[in-house]
Amino acid sequence: MHKYIWYMLDDSEARKEKAVSAPHYKESEGVAHDLPRGVECWLCGVFHCLPCHTRGLYGLCCFIQVPEYRKVISSRLCFPDLSQIEKRLGSFSADSSHYIKEFRYLSQAYDLTWHDISVVLSSTLTPDERERIQTAAGNHADQVHLTDNSMPVGATAVPGTDPDWTYQDGQDGRRKRDLIQCLLAGMQAAAHKYQTPYTLLSHISPSIAHFTVLDLKDAFFTIPLHPDSYFLFAFTWTDPDTHTSSQLTWTVLPQGFRDSPHLFGQALARDPTSCSLTPSTLLQYVDDLLLCSPSLSLSRQHTADLLNYLGPRGYRVSPAKAQLSVSSITYLGLHLTATTNGLTADRTRIIRELQPLETAEQILAFLGLIGFFWHWIPNFALLAKPLYLAAKETPQGLLTSPSAVR
Repeated sequence: MHKYIWYMLDDSEARKEKAVSAPHYKESEGVAHDLPRGVECWLCGVFHCLPCHTRGLYGLCCFIQVPEYRKVISSRLCFPDLSQIEKRLGSFSADSSHYIKEFRYLSQAYDLTWHDISVVLSSTLTPDERERIQTAAGNHADQVHLTDNSMPVGATAVPGTDPDWTYQDGQDGRRKRDLIQCLLAGMQAAAHKYQTPYTLLSHISPSIAHFTVLDLKDAFFTIPLHPDSYFLFAFTWTDPDTHTSSQLTWTVLPQGFRDSPHLFGQALARDPTSCSLTPSTLLQYVDDLLLCSPSLSLSRQHTADLLNYLGPRGYRVSPAKAQLSVSSITYLGLHLTATTNGLTADRTRIIRELQPLETAEQILAFLGLIGFFWHWIPNFALLAKPLYLAAKETPQGLLTSPSAVR
């Protein structure tokens, strides 16, 4: 595997470089017309050993900026075979954890420019996915900026157009590192929004035969806050016995904080990625973990591996709610086996016992409850259409046509 660098040299220097770098050099394509007269562009191969996890990224030519004897030369990234990169990263919506892990490896193994990152994201993400990630990345930069002034605000940290950075050590080098950090955080945030029971369970392979369900206890309290954020969560507490007041602060994610579930999901999603459970699959919905394994022996082995991995990192599991290495489980209100999945009997009974809907507010609350499981309800759109029409027709007060929704 070679790491290639563009050099822009005048005629005399190019002839000298040509003699030294053969047989790796070649004349550039699609760039020469942008160069001044008398300047040639040569592709010089520089051998670069890559870590094992980057094997398979064949066809990626990484171009970094290098100082020329008179000036610094701008650089571009060339992808002779971008399909290899697309295959390596996979689909973000189908397996966001894998995509994030491979993108992190890619950014560590190669000196990616803003243009390179833009090419990778445009080629491997849908427009909607890219918009969601960039928005979340900008929000992450804004949050970090509150406690770290060295982090620019969102629009500067995650520029939408080429910022024309020089990529040398210093300010622009830091800006590129900030961009990658924000994009990884944005991917984590965007991935969290994709996880509904239906999309989550669609990741289960047909070969799966045994499951383990783990419910993490006091989940938010396992994630410490950075000391610089303590002041954001300070509060006054009054002792009920002495009636004296004192100033306290949270040192972990507070219960009731709006972003606690999201931040916890991000932290938990990062932790198990370094725990090898192949060929089993680990799925996560907030603090509920589902381990899917193709055999009973693998299920038991990987359940033990997962518990031993989570324990030293401060996570605690509820023994009463654990379902260990079984072929039939209840997860997120759904009954799962190796071949079937559907609503549990309690959920269907609650739905059947609901009182007739009389107001638009009750309709919207009902649709919110049912919408969580609409993939398991045949002809849901047709059945729900009269409800939407009734709520639109009478947004306030009692429904004018209550019989239409019964």
